Amino acid sequence: DGKDIQHCKSIFGSVPLWHRQAYITYAATVLFLIPLIIIAVTYARILKKISDKVKEGKSSKRATFNKKGKSTGTGTLSKAKIKTLKMTIVIILTFFICGAPYFIIEMW
Repeated sequence: DGKDIQHCKSIFGSVPLWHRQAYITYAATVLFLIPLIIIAVTYARILKKISDKVKEGKSSKRATFNKKGKSTGTGTLSKAKIKTLKMTIVIILTFFICGAPYFIIEMW
């Protein structure tokens, strides 16, 4: 007769639609948009710092050496800048690609 069947329901089933919309908007902001902005700003600052080091290295014609005797001239910093830029793009895109579909579908 169907009386023993259990149904899973959302907590939003008995409340107005705007409650669910407000919850999804809040969750998307706190769990996705704010971390995405923090990650992007943090990596932008890292890239800026590396860029400043490259400019600083180009202004001084001599190369500096680290404790192991390896040169840390502009070529090394340019490589670090390119590698950091690539890693930044991959990290931000991965975060976006993994998180965006859920919130896009939920908001739709």
